Amino acid sequence: MKKSFCSRLKELRGSKSQAEFAKVLGLSQVVYGRYELGTREPNLDGLIQIGLKLGVSINWILGFPENQPSTPISTTGVKKKVKELKEYANIASKKADELLFAIEQMEVVL
Repeated sequence: MKKSFCSRLKELRGSKSQAEFAKVLGLSQVVYGRYELGTREPNLDGLIQIGLKLGVSINWILGFPENQPSTPISTTGVKKKVKELKEYANIASKKADELLFAIEQMEVVL
């Protein structure tokens, strides 16, 4: 069973108070408490910071097992669909070009 972000945070906090643990993470106790309750979630930058500060992977924090293989992202199919949309669905040429540029930037990172 996949553990939730909330339960992983509680597990990492251990016997520390929410206020103590929030301070370790550089968060207010209110924000951290909302993370544990599941009423708020950090953005990607926040997840990265939590992982770095606690020495755990983002996958683990989000409840995925560490040994789960990551699936590589193929941008080829996405680019093809954007080009089809541009040609057949009459999406704005500028928007399609922006999407294609963003996909190309993803390829550089990957």
